[in-house]
Amino acid sequence: MSVFQSLSDEHRLIWGLIGRLEACLQEPDGRVARRDARAVLLVLLRALQGHGELENMIFERAEGAASSEAARALAEVERQHEALEALRLEAVDLLEKAADLDLARLRPLARRLAGALRAHFSDEERELWPLWKNVESRSMRRGLDRRAAERVKDLKAEVRGWWTAVDEYLPGR
Repeated sequence: MSVFQSLSDEHRLIWGLIGRLEACLQEPDGRVARRDARAVLLVLLRALQGHGELENMIFERAEGAASSEAARALAEVERQHEALEALRLEAVDLLEKAADLDLARLRPLARRLAGALRAHFSDEERELWPLWKNVESRSMRRGLDRRAAERVKDLKAEVRGWWTAVDEYLPGR
């Protein structure tokens, strides 16, 4: 499996979590919406942390060999990671400080997060990945392909484990 197939799998995993969050926030019963949104956020926020770590592993290795165009695209993606991290921390703060999750604050935050991820994933897939495919040597790419596939497999297993932990922690789900 290529590193870019692994990244695509990881993007789909995160999109699934965003979809679940958006669905929770449309629930008319505020109590149910808060409970379910909290559960999804606990998993999504951990997955987003893993997303940045995976991409750092992939793109840092060949950064010195990147063309100026690839370096520019990578700089933009890194800027987007910083913005995503700020949104992630805002959501963490919302979860930590509110005994009762504030849906009036969470709904616009979720929309901003979904929009930022949509733009970020699109930029990566359309701009960065095609430029990056030619940067690495064949042997470097094979090792990176294997490590990326393992990391995505681990992330999927972690997400399943986090769901289990959340379900145990939030009975009645």
